[in-house]
Formats: sequence, C-alpha cells, structure tokens
Amino acid sequence: MGKDLEAAAFARVRDAIRQGFVEGQTTDQIVRRIRGTRANQYRDGILEISRRSAESVVRTAINHTANVARQELYKANDDLIDSWRFVATCLRPRRWTTWRSTIAMRCSATTLRYW
Repeated sequence: MGKDLEAAAFARVRDAIRQGFVEGQTTDQIVRRIRGTRANQYRDGILEISRRSAESVVRTAINHTANVARQELYKANDDLIDSWRFVATCLRPRRWTTWRSTIAMRCSATTLRYW
C-alpha cells in the first residue's frame, strides 16, 4: 500500500509539471500547483514539501524536458543541422573580483558526441 501511495503521488507531481510546462506556466505557478497556496493553508496542493524542494524538482524536470526536446529537434533535422555548439559559463558572484570560466564544445547533431 505504501508503494502505491508513493507511485500515485509521483504520478500527480509528474502530471502537474507536464501540464504546467505545456500551458507555459512559470516555475512559481507550477510550484504553487504542487505545494498549494498559503490562502488555503497548502491544503489545495499535491504534496507537503518545502518550497525549496518543490522548486528544485520543478526546475530539474523542466530543464530535462527542454533538453530532451532540443536533442530530438536536432535529430529530426539532421539534414539541416550538422552540428551545434554548447557553451557554458560559470560565474562566481560571491567573489569581490571578477571570475569567469567559459567552456565551449562543438557537438554532432546526429551522434550527439562532443568533438
């Protein structure tokens, strides 16, 4: 019975994130759908978790979905896109001095391997 409840809660959270993503809702709106609203003392939510945990789950799921969609777009259009470039910038805002590191990789659109 415990696993059934866990699976059901997971499915409700997954569906709430999917629906919010498809509807173009903000992360904050999806978090409210999962946690509920303060006005209703969070009784209208799906799960009793902290705001920070809910935001983390929502951001991770949305980023994953966007990345998978992007990769599928590249695969579906491999006749138009021969490669793509991945650029990541790391900023350290807590430092007084400016510190920045940039990583750039060129990736094959069909094999999704870096070179």
